[in-house]
Amino acid sequence: MRITTAFALLCLALPAWAQAPAPQAAKPKAPAAKQSGSALLPLAERIAIQSDLIWTGDLISIADGEWGDRSTAAVKAFQKRKGGSETGVLTSEERAWLAQEMAREQAHRADTHATLGDAVRSGRLWALAAVYLCIVIAFYGITFWLPQIMQSISDLGSAVIVLLSAIPYIAATIGLVVIGRRSDRRHERRWHVAIPCLIGATGFTLTVMAPAHPAVTLATLSIAAFGIWGTMGPLWAMPTAMLRGTAAAGGIALVNSIGNIGGFAGPYLMGWIREATGGFSGGLLTLAAFLIAGALIVLRLQEPDERLVQGD
Repeated sequence: MRITTAFALLCLALPAWAQAPAPQAAKPKAPAAKQSGSALLPLAERIAIQSDLIWTGDLISIADGEWGDRSTAAVKAFQKRKGGSETGVLTSEERAWLAQEMAREQAHRADTHATLGDAVRSGRLWALAAVYLCIVIAFYGITFWLPQIMQSISDLGSAVIVLLSAIPYIAATIGLVVIGRRSDRRHERRWHVAIPCLIGATGFTLTVMAPAHPAVTLATLSIAAFGIWGTMGPLWAMPTAMLRGTAAAGGIALVNSIGNIGGFAGPYLMGWIREATGGFSGGLLTLAAFLIAGALIVLRLQEPDERLVQGD
């Protein structure tokens, strides 16, 4: 009986085994697709295109001539912003446009500096450092003394003073964003540094002239903070427009180092004037004077023409 059952099962399994597909041999890998488009251009031209795309902001990389997915994606991003077809390959018209704009850019930036030695010998760099010093003196002068100013005109507790002292920083944040975006949109820097400096000076002057009331003082100091913080974006765009290569790192560090002296000078000056006069009015007017000086210096600078590629 067992033999009969085993024989029957074997007979049922044979047809299924016979119909099972034979294992297929592994297919050979398809050969890699041949390079096409920009990857076939001469090395020098690929480097030139990558440099142009870095300048337009579409490629965040180095111009080494190696053409891969990142470079192709940068071309598509550029074509999308210019309203063209996103093919990933520049047309002759697009390449000519990039080359023409870069040539115009170099002509307008003939006075840029590529080495740290050239940058240090540039009077414009030292002028920017002086402007930043004036701004930082006002910046830290108000930052360190804001709670004491509020406490001197009110009987509020320390906890309430600390909370109220945060209000001007809200205005500062708004100024930082609004003025920075407007400066980028108009591709203009000098007036977007000078006018906020004057706004800050106006806020300090109003603080001295207005009635000594917490709400009024907070409002006038918020005006000052709006202007002071609003200078930061446009100001730091100016050294990067005139420096390139090793000069950019060294020059920006120089401006930052000189400016940060104001981190000591501003609070010290405010404290010294307070001790000498018995109040904050003289110190606030001094900070206003530094901001006015910064505005006058930056307006005398010749701003490099920033040939930025617009997306519209």
